[in-house]
Amino acid sequence: RLVGDNGGSSYIGYQDEFVFSYDPSCATKPLGDSRARPFMEFSNTVARVLLKGGDCATAIQRAKEVAMRHVRTTLSSASDAGSLQRAKNLLWDMQLLTCHGDQARSLK
Repeated sequence: RLVGDNGGSSYIGYQDEFVFSYDPSCATKPLGDSRARPFMEFSNTVARVLLKGGDCATAIQRAKEVAMRHVRTTLSSASDAGSLQRAKNLLWDMQLLTCHGDQARSLK
């Protein structure tokens, strides 16, 4: 939730459960988990954009661009049986990411 000096606010979040895929063998080292990486990059993009001064609308847009890039990569490589499910999970999360309130709100 971003709150402005004039009392206005914005909320960025998911309209339903955030789902993700991961490799159980990497549970203690998530940064090395290639299955979880797309989900981490997608969700962390929102915070990165906001911390760099971007507004809510830009944060949502960039995060969705990251998700789509990962969906295309996942579907084109289809290196394992879980590729289709990971792509579905990314699309689910992408569709549910939303901003309520002032879309132009930033951390400035």
